[in-house]
This record gives sequence, C-alpha cells and structure tokens, in this order.
Amino acid sequence: FDMHGRNGAALAELMNSFKSGGGFSVDQERWTETRKLFDSLAVDDAQTCETIAEVYAQTGELLDPHTAIGVKAARECRRSLDIPMVILGTAHPVKFPEAVEKAGVGKALELPEHLADLFEREERCTVLPNDLKAMQAFVSQHGNRGKPL
Repeated sequence: FDMHGRNGAALAELMNSFKSGGGFSVDQERWTETRKLFDSLAVDDAQTCETIAEVYAQTGELLDPHTAIGVKAARECRRSLDIPMVILGTAHPVKFPEAVEKAGVGKALELPEHLADLFEREERCTVLPNDLKAMQAFVSQHGNRGKPL
C-alpha cells in the first residue's frame, strides 16, 4: 500500500495480477525505496527450531514457531542496536507441539491453568484506526495482562 503511494486502486491492480498470474512485478525505484523501510528473511524449519532452542536456553521463554521466525528475522535484519526492536508473540507454543519437540527443549507442553479453556474461548478481533496514537493506547491498555508496561 505504502509502496504505491497509498493508492488503493494501484494495490488492487497489483493483487489482481498476483491472483490471475501468480505473480507481479515492481519497478526498481519503488523496490529500492521500500527496502529502505522494510527487510525480510526466509527462515526454514531447521532455523526455526534452532531459534526456539536458543531463546529457551538463553531466557527460559518457550516460543511458538511463528514468533521464533520473527525473532530470527529481527536478529538478522536489525540494522542498529540503537534502534529498539519489538517482536510480538503470535501464539502459545502448546499449539505447535511438533515444532517444540523438534527444537529439543525437553519441555512438557501443557496449557497453563489460565489457558485451560483456550480452545473453547470466543475469538476476538479489534480493528484499530490507522493511527499511531490509537495503537499505542491500545497496547498500553491491553498489553502485559493489564499491568502497566
């Protein structure tokens, strides 16, 4: 969206090209400008498991595979230690027992008591306006299980 000057019609055209032809192209100038803002990294299963194991050994925190991919990408793509990096966990590792087992952390996967009814809970989705202050307020109010951050 931002790559195309916040032009929804241009983005729709790009997505239709992807849908009909399985791909799309971006001119070099747009690509160069976008790469100034965004990085990406391909992470395979072995690297994901390595990251799960490393983070668990270093911190005692057990990651789900999606979060582990984010951690690996953040570590590899980080341009400066002076710029804060935030990685948001995306799931509980108990949802991915095979990945955790492959990581070899030797931790039994049981839902914690406060998540015992996780798979019976109603799914919630909160849509926020495209506004930094609104997002910051939401995270501040709802992050860290309601405790001040």
